[in-house]
Amino acid sequence: MASGMMAGGYLLDTNVVSELCKPKPDVKVNQFVLGLPATHISVMTLAELQAGIAQSASKGNNVQRLNTWFSKLQGQAVVHDITKDIAIQAGQWRGELKAAGKNQEYPDILIAATTLVQGLQLATRNTGDFEYMANKGLAIYNPWCNQEIR
Repeated sequence: MASGMMAGGYLLDTNVVSELCKPKPDVKVNQFVLGLPATHISVMTLAELQAGIAQSASKGNNVQRLNTWFSKLQGQAVVHDITKDIAIQAGQWRGELKAAGKNQEYPDILIAATTLVQGLQLATRNTGDFEYMANKGLAIYNPWCNQEIR
């Protein structure tokens, strides 16, 4: 178990999940995920992964392997839908960011809102993408370098 793990566990950002699909995933990330009692992801991560698979298909990459992996993930992960509370939190953050002159897209904001509303900690490599939300109470962990951000 990673240091400082919240009682609810971790929601994995898309970059963590996609790392696991690589033929040789990062050892630290792989060990981190294998040590979790459950794999929590946002429905937005499913959308981002499906987009990546569709893009790979157009390039002639190993789509069958990716589709098999994706189906297995869907059967094993706890997938969090976007609820009313998540949508409201995401809208609040998006409005605050736009008012501050920052144009952050909804996928990351929805993943962050899902994490916060579900009482989880976000596992991601892209900590900078979530800096604003971290300042608003989102707990973040980077499994590539065992670093917590809050």
